[in-house]
Amino acid sequence: MSSLTVALLASLAYFISYSFNWLFGQCMLERPIIVATITGALFGDITTGIILGGILEAVYMGVVNIGGATAAEPVSATVMAVTFAITSGLDQSEAIALAIPVGLVFNSLFPFFLVLGSFFQPWYIKVCENADTKGMTPLIIVGWFFQYL
Repeated sequence: MSSLTVALLASLAYFISYSFNWLFGQCMLERPIIVATITGALFGDITTGIILGGILEAVYMGVVNIGGATAAEPVSATVMAVTFAITSGLDQSEAIALAIPVGLVFNSLFPFFLVLGSFFQPWYIKVCENADTKGMTPLIIVGWFFQYL
């Protein structure tokens, strides 16, 4: 499998898990057990995905964002751990050791992703002022896509 294919599949797993969770109303697609299963299925090794997902679920089970404090981001950590475990043949303990720092790095990048979504604000205001309900849906989908891409 080429590096580009691996990167695209990992990005697709992250996009499905993280963005669909918000699109469909907090349906818990961002939990590590679900993310790892999706990632494992995309890479063709669902067993490794489920095993690593169970381990990472135990790690992130008590991690909750309270108030303004944010914890490590579990979606990116899980996707990267499962991706490296399947494609590079990492041991489970090595993949878990990789997951936590990746989650912390992605957590610090999250505010920049929110800024991307705010660029669509003038168009949202214009559509709302004109009461254009048919224009709102495509605008929401395009803004959602760019924010979570």
